[in-house]
Amino acid sequence: MKHLSLFIFIIVSIFLNAQPKPVKPGLENDPEAEKYLKMIKEKFDKMTVYKLSYRVVSTDVNSKTSSQTGSYIGAKEKYIIEIDKLKIVNNGKTQWNIDESSKEIQIQNISSKSKKSETPMSVIKNYKLLFKYRVKESITNNVIVLELVPLNKNNAIFKIDLAIQVASQQLVFAKFYDRGGSRIQYNILSTVNNPALAANVFGIETKSYKGWEILDMR
Repeated sequence: MKHLSLFIFIIVSIFLNAQPKPVKPGLENDPEAEKYLKMIKEKFDKMTVYKLSYRVVSTDVNSKTSSQTGSYIGAKEKYIIEIDKLKIVNNGKTQWNIDESSKEIQIQNISSKSKKSETPMSVIKNYKLLFKYRVKESITNNVIVLELVPLNKNNAIFKIDLAIQVASQQLVFAKFYDRGGSRIQYNILSTVNNPALAANVFGIETKSYKGWEILDMR
């Protein structure tokens, strides 16, 4: 489960520890950045179901890079993350972490606190609560780059760049800067509104995984 635990740390643990209380945007927040963050948040909030396909490019402190492709399906508080042989299914109450390489499934309950910040879209959905923000690069070729800095000074991530395609209101990439020197960039390849989904897609029947190790931590 080593690779899955690392992936979950990257995607999930960025904002879980010592989250600040809700704050009102201060004077240091850029109204121009607020306009675009609000725009793209409202777009995703209006979508009943959507699917993002992306490529994750990781760069370590020695400038060594690696990349993987994956997908994210969101439906309000429910989501599915798939990347390589890893899959996370969350129905808003229960989460299944599925590692095909080790044939192991972890099952856990989802707390009301973790609902606020454990999805890949949390940066956009919680920008007012968790960040201060500004325009980093003005619009060029119809793309604007915003910089978000966590209000939690103990966060392992010290800033995030968001690139937004203005005309289509599409997320182009999100780049995370780790204090240890690593960088993780999610390049969005496509966004599909209302994709066709199988029935009961936001749930896992463990009996279908015969021979797998099931770790039920509920």
